[in-house]
Amino acid sequence: MKTLFYRIGYGMVFVIFNIRVVVDLLPNVIGYLMILSALSELRKKEHSFTLGMWASLALSVISIPSFFQAHELHLNQPVLSLNFLLVLNLAETLLQWVLIYSICDGSFKLASIRGKGDLASSIRFRWRFYFGCSALYMIAYPFVLNTQEVAVVLFSSVATFIAMFMIMLVIRRAGRELSVPFERSV
Repeated sequence: MKTLFYRIGYGMVFVIFNIRVVVDLLPNVIGYLMILSALSELRKKEHSFTLGMWASLALSVISIPSFFQAHELHLNQPVLSLNFLLVLNLAETLLQWVLIYSICDGSFKLASIRGKGDLASSIRFRWRFYFGCSALYMIAYPFVLNTQEVAVVLFSSVATFIAMFMIMLVIRRAGRELSVPFERSV
């Protein structure tokens, strides 16, 4: 089980970091496929991972075009496909919420079953922090199109990045702690 949680963590590295030279060097599609493969195995242990498996499949399909072309959204210049990019960004964010929720919920349930209360509460806190930061981003994002103020979006983007990184670390911790077999007291 440790390798499955680590695979989710490494998949999240591909999703979090965007290094682009000509093409994306860490394509999101590979990250989502890594997460998909881990969740398809983890759902045998906990049913909560199933929803995340489907979300990661949808996200991998949505992220394929971004591998081949840069999706740059210039907020102060007219863009012909602005509505399409906004809808795509909204769909991607909503699917990421479902994915991260499923990963955190399944990990929380496994930690609770194993009696790892500290791990379970850490997972729950990080999920709530991530959701709050990304919700703030989604609320502020449409207003940036009409004003020059980008501070809230920048702040919420950085906070969401930090929250995603925190979730990646707690998932790796869950892999370490949940891989230890049950201890039976005699």
